[in-house]
Amino acid sequence: QHLVFGIKSFIAYLIPDMPKDLCDRMRKEKYLMQEMMYKAELEHLQKEHKKNGWRYHHEWP
Repeated sequence: QHLVFGIKSFIAYLIPDMPKDLCDRMRKEKYLMQEMMYKAELEHLQKEHKKNGWRYHHEWP
């Protein structure tokens, strides 16, 4: 019984839950979303600085 459980666990370890290409696509999508968020935040801050001058950021405590 322990041998069967050990073999099952070993096989489960060898076979991934998701295919590699799916993991790669998900990782790429996450990276692209982060890039979009960084660019949007940068544009927002640049517009704010142009409007208010180069003072400190108002949301900072």
